Amino acid sequence: MASRRQKRPSRSQRYERRQPRRKPVSELTVRLPKRTTEPETVVAHLGPTNSGKTHDALRFLVANGRGIYAAPLRMLAQ
Repeated sequence: MASRRQKRPSRSQRYERRQPRRKPVSELTVRLPKRTTEPETVVAHLGPTNSGKTHDALRFLVANGRGIYAAPLRMLAQ
């Protein structure tokens, strides 16, 4: 009696075999780098039109001595 040839594994089965075995979530450890600088602060100046938001933001920026001013996209598009 002739032996039966085994069926070839599907592509997905071959792909799964090539993948490394993953640890269960309960065995995972998270390692984060130690922080070397203080966290950044985001300050948003919100309010109605003509309420002095830009003036207050620029004054805050000058008083702080460093930072970035991000203008509203509406103004940049014109």
